[in-house]
Amino acid sequence: MSTALAARGIPPFLGSKMKPWYVSVLLAVAPCAVPGLTKGADGLDARVIDAALGAGVPVRALEPYDTAIRIFREMGAAQEIRMLRQSLVLEEDAENMSATLLAAYFDEEPRLIWEFSRLMSYRTDPRDRAAIDADYAEIEEVLMVRRNRSWIPVIAGAAKAGPVFAAFGALHLSGDKGVLALLAQEGFVIERIAY
Repeated sequence: MSTALAARGIPPFLGSKMKPWYVSVLLAVAPCAVPGLTKGADGLDARVIDAALGAGVPVRALEPYDTAIRIFREMGAAQEIRMLRQSLVLEEDAENMSATLLAAYFDEEPRLIWEFSRLMSYRTDPRDRAAIDADYAEIEEVLMVRRNRSWIPVIAGAAKAGPVFAAFGALHLSGDKGVLALLAQEGFVIERIAY
């Protein structure tokens, strides 16, 4: 863990004070991507918010700002340790994995990112596939599905006042429990626009 954190410019003594879930989130960023996260660099979410505010468009949150952090904090210790171990096992291939995941994202196949991670877990986690699948189902339910469902009334409510631009991670789009399917169930017409 010390070597992996040091590769990302994080002193190991700081890592020793962090929760395992937080370290695994940090390790999800490949060392080659760290320079792009330097001070002053805005992520996509910040750029979307700035563009909206600059155009005089009101901005509303889909959920409280600390929702994802709360979800991680509520995980059991065993799940946190499994996440950290998985991150460390995959560390040797972190940069290759990052390139593969970015390619899936830009090929508009975000679900492949999730399934690729599951496949890597099958190869590296000593537990059987049923146990791994149970972990993935639990994480998907709390990180994606529940949040997707909670966003639908927010989006629908805002749409009553006019057009809405909703921004969230691509993994929230796919499947019958994804935001698009849930909006369609509420009567919204979903149309893909090529970019």
